[in-house]
Amino acid sequence: MKDYLDKWHKAESPKPVNDEKFIADFIDFMKDKPADHYEFTGENHYCGYTAVVYEDNPNYCMGRTLAFEFAYDSDFVKVFTANHNGFWTPEYISLKGDSAKPMLEILFEKYKSWGGFVL
Repeated sequence: MKDYLDKWHKAESPKPVNDEKFIADFIDFMKDKPADHYEFTGENHYCGYTAVVYEDNPNYCMGRTLAFEFAYDSDFVKVFTANHNGFWTPEYISLKGDSAKPMLEILFEKYKSWGGFVL
């Protein structure tokens, strides 16, 4: 995944989006991270809701780890770097409808665990 991100950052604009291998690797990354590697912050006042997944537990890494932010709602999900200081950044992944369901299902399961509803 890190090799893809290095190439993505070096690519000219417009940046590549929805690379199938990256999506598959990212879904595995999402599944492998326990709920304590996620943060759910509610409405993002731009589009839908916001969540972040960290490579390492954010309680111990002090922000010095690979992190991805999600903008999502019931029918879409977008993934981009979490290190954007509030500025717009191009997405690595932008899916709608049925294409978004696998990632949304993982987010829902992680949210339930993160919120203490599933042990």
